[in-house]
Amino acid sequence: MNGNTSDTEWNEKAIKLVKGTFGERLASITYIADSKLINLPLFQQLMEPGKRVRFISRCPANFYNKIAGKVIKQAYQDDQWIDVGKIGSGKKTCTYELQEYHRTIEGNDVWLIVVRSSAGKERYDHKLHKQQIELEKSINELSKKTFVCEADAKKEWERFEKSHKKNLYKAAVEFKEIKTEKRPVGNPGKNPKPPQVKVTWQVCAQIIGINETRAEELRNGGECFVVITNVEQSELTGEQVLRQYKDQSIVEIQFKLLKEPAIASAIFLKTPGRIDALMMLLHVSLLIRALIQYKVRKSISESKEEAPKIGWNNSRTEKPTLNLILESLQHTTFEKVGENNYRYGFYSDRERDRVMTILSLLDITIDGLLDP
Repeated sequence: MNGNTSDTEWNEKAIKLVKGTFGERLASITYIADSKLINLPLFQQLMEPGKRVRFISRCPANFYNKIAGKVIKQAYQDDQWIDVGKIGSGKKTCTYELQEYHRTIEGNDVWLIVVRSSAGKERYDHKLHKQQIELEKSINELSKKTFVCEADAKKEWERFEKSHKKNLYKAAVEFKEIKTEKRPVGNPGKNPKPPQVKVTWQVCAQIIGINETRAEELRNGGECFVVITNVEQSELTGEQVLRQYKDQSIVEIQFKLLKEPAIASAIFLKTPGRIDALMMLLHVSLLIRALIQYKVRKSISESKEEAPKIGWNNSRTEKPTLNLILESLQHTTFEKVGENNYRYGFYSDRERDRVMTILSLLDITIDGLLDP
């Protein structure tokens, strides 16, 4: 497989590899992936009798007669949301609500979890407000135009409706006739000429409400998504399923490093064996990177003291990234001071304190390498 391999093809090969690798231990693992995992052929492979693979994935909108949309609609009708609070950490962490449904697909029982997020509701509300502002602005600009006849005004309204057909708001229109008298310049005399009457037309529109059907479709698609799994409900709760699905992003973040040009484009290897060896080395490196970050964060979370000053600009941080950790460790020197003697050096006292704190969080001691 290469960079052009589709996610669907990749998942198909990965499923076969998982079955061949784990054999009888298949029941002990769970395959977690995004919506590209779910299509009917792959679903049937996952549910193969005797070789069933437990999975958790996002259900795509077009899968199995659009079953995701159907259960989302059912969830809004039932309105029995279970609040599971925040999942994850950070300032942008949102809250989630769930409703659970069991369905049968091609003779196989699955568990569909409708997930509604606070971030999705915010996106929906923001889009509604944005569309209202855009339509009001367009109506205001339209009202400033004048037309020589009613037919032209109606044509302009048809064009306006066409250009705003995706807007969720509805508008009513009135075609207003405007008569303007223009009298001759100068003294009218004994036999004044009658004033000239100029007739123009104006399009007067106003927002009268929202298209409820289309707004519901947007809300359902924007606020909610559906997680599909064949894991037994007795093994995991809906909240646990969602947490495991969301945790896959941790792996994805680490693997983004492999796609950086400095790694992916600058190496040339002659044989497939060397490529395999390099990939093994890179993947082990990713594991070590993840372990370093995990160990530092775990030590900070278990400490009863205030978060250490190891962040950027000497700020306190509870969740340092690996990039920050490695950047800090680079501000050091390793100096030879004798035939077989070395010592650790620092650019400044501030860097010394930061590096020593990080090493302490990693349970690494270098007292013997420091200046006396």
